[in-house]
Amino acid sequence: MEEYNEMIARYSKAVTDKINNPYAIPNTIDCDNDKLYSSIIFAGRAVQVAVENYNSIFENEQLLESEADFLNLNIAKFNNRDLFEQFATASLRHRDLEEKVRAAEAPREETERSISSVKARLAEQKVALDQINERLAHVFMNRNRLKLIEGDNCYRVLSRDEFIATSQLSVGERNAISLCYFFSRINSNVRADQAYQRPLFIVLDDPISSFDFENKIGILSLLREELEKVLFSNPESKVLIMTHDAEMFHHIAKIYDDIEERRSMLAKVGKSNVEKIVSHHYQLSSGRLTEAGTKSFNDYAQQLQEVYNYAASNIQASNSQDVEVDYHPDDLYIGNIMRRVIEAFSTFCYRRGVSAIFNAQDILDNIPDIHRDFLRTFMYRLVFNSESHSEENVPQFSSQVQR
Repeated sequence: MEEYNEMIARYSKAVTDKINNPYAIPNTIDCDNDKLYSSIIFAGRAVQVAVENYNSIFENEQLLESEADFLNLNIAKFNNRDLFEQFATASLRHRDLEEKVRAAEAPREETERSISSVKARLAEQKVALDQINERLAHVFMNRNRLKLIEGDNCYRVLSRDEFIATSQLSVGERNAISLCYFFSRINSNVRADQAYQRPLFIVLDDPISSFDFENKIGILSLLREELEKVLFSNPESKVLIMTHDAEMFHHIAKIYDDIEERRSMLAKVGKSNVEKIVSHHYQLSSGRLTEAGTKSFNDYAQQLQEVYNYAASNIQASNSQDVEVDYHPDDLYIGNIMRRVIEAFSTFCYRRGVSAIFNAQDILDNIPDIHRDFLRTFMYRLVFNSESHSEENVPQFSSQVQR
């Protein structure tokens, strides 16, 4: 190696001399007298061949190792062929189960949706039940006076902390439950913040019948609250209330006036943009609707006038030789009107029910003999002219309040 370095140094010096004196003719030199360079090249080639031979042996070893691994794998597979067969069977079973799971996903999702729907309805029923009980507490000013409790496929009635059958409820109590249930059903499937917002047409037929005075006040207060929500929530909503009671006629008219007054006050302070609440008052007389003023309306006098007009028209018809009258347009409801006149008369003059006019001897003694038999025989029919539709319908309640 030292000789090789010396040779390289001599060659480098000759090159440097030529560079420094480019016009001089250099002497031909041969510093590799012993063929050292050729020996080194030969030795390098020999090393390369040795490396290639070594790598070839190593590659053969890798091939043998791969073949050995493959052979070992086959041996292991043969020795564990039962396990492999079990694995293959389990894989097929696994794929079959996966397909069944995917096939069951749709019914399961449908079942989950059904469960969610049932839960939502149960939640709505719970909300509806709470709303009914809140309204009953409003009517009776007492949370324990009357409430509904959820039972098995029914609602049970709890009165003063004791369960009772619906047959034990008074007509007024049943009507109160019906009215509270009605207002709850209006908003079924509607979020609480969207109550009464859809346009509604509500018809209430004698909602205050069969109540004592205190509970009438509660029902009127409930109507006042609910009607304001209805009329304030949607300007397209309409409410029709019918009653046979002149006193209730005035109270309901007052409710409408009060709602309009509140609307006006809220509008003045910028807290409401609800349109003016307009109410109309009508009286059904002789099969015709006529406007009735709430201040000048006298129900008793109006009824007496209708009875007189009916009797006078029949007298005129009977005196006519050319007209044969078999039917009068007032025939259908004149009995109810006459009953209401007698009922008002007996209550005001004698503080008794309508039947006392026909049965109480002290009252009959004041009637001339010529009219007494007629009164007891024919006029008693008026007792059976009941005009309270709600009272007639209440017995249709079953022994349990069904959902």
